Amino acid sequence: MPGIKRCAECGVPRIIAKQHVWGDNGTITQADNPGYRPVYIEVGVLEKIFLHIQGLLDMNIDRLIIEGKRKAALEYLLRMLAGIKGFVVRLIARRQVYETIASLGIALGYGHFEVLVFKRGKEVRVFGKNIYFMPLMYGDLKATFNAVEGVSADLRFEPEGDGYLITLQPGEEAVELVSRIEHKKAPQKPGDLRFERCPRCGVPLDIRRFSWDEKEGIISDTIHSKRIVVIDPEGIETVFRELESELGEDISQAIIDAQRLYTLPDMQNGPTRLEPQDIVMELALMGMGNLVEYDTRDGVMESIVENSPLPLLVAGKLQGIFEATSEKESTIEYVRCDDGTLTVSVIAL
Repeated sequence: MPGIKRCAECGVPRIIAKQHVWGDNGTITQADNPGYRPVYIEVGVLEKIFLHIQGLLDMNIDRLIIEGKRKAALEYLLRMLAGIKGFVVRLIARRQVYETIASLGIALGYGHFEVLVFKRGKEVRVFGKNIYFMPLMYGDLKATFNAVEGVSADLRFEPEGDGYLITLQPGEEAVELVSRIEHKKAPQKPGDLRFERCPRCGVPLDIRRFSWDEKEGIISDTIHSKRIVVIDPEGIETVFRELESELGEDISQAIIDAQRLYTLPDMQNGPTRLEPQDIVMELALMGMGNLVEYDTRDGVMESIVENSPLPLLVAGKLQGIFEATSEKESTIEYVRCDDGTLTVSVIAL
């Protein structure tokens, strides 16, 4: 598999610089599909959220995570393979599709993958290591087989060296092989953020704190010593909706709590004071939205975030920041508006 080509000036992979556009309004969009908004997120946050929910419920929720992610990934792949292009690709270049997706997974921090065996319509065998979060990856892989082969998928993971031998074969269960997800995409509000950018490829220079290890398929935040993954927020939101439909509305509060609990120790071990502008730029760099208002006084934090693709995570992060800086426990109230605006109030106890 060819190596990742990088910008000669800043070292960021060219595929990232070419495809990801950091706007002045807290968003990252895909260059050839502005409706698609990737976000950069710590792998530890995803693990914390799902393990927290699982612990609260005292039940395994992998099935719900897998199915939610499969549905969202399938929709994305079907869009990518739509029309005559998809027909031709499925007819003569199926293996290349798997190779391309494996290469993209490396660049996005999902792990390192190599396609070992391809038998049209019958079997795909992949070696994978450093898989970012197994249930989510499981859904991604099933969706890939669904989209390319047009059938359901059975997966088998077997330990192999420092990773797994992953085998995909046609499944017997009936699954939806077309998109059934209803999206409510709000129009993006404008902003006036300003990044210092690479003069050659145009990415924000702050992204240089991320290190891409293509051999391992890992993106690292070198400042915070965290593993990062680039992911479709709609995929995560679909998983959240899948959990809520099965388990109830209390899941939303559990997600906020998990993000708060993840944020707290980082903040407590970090700077004693965090300026609002630091929070603004941190959210914007990760594609998490534009913090347009942030006010703390008399034991209350009031904030407004526009263009937020994962509002529950942003709310939990803001609550964690408040508790760490105030050294007080708190309650939270939030409103998610249809126009993509998130209003958060955190009150000290």
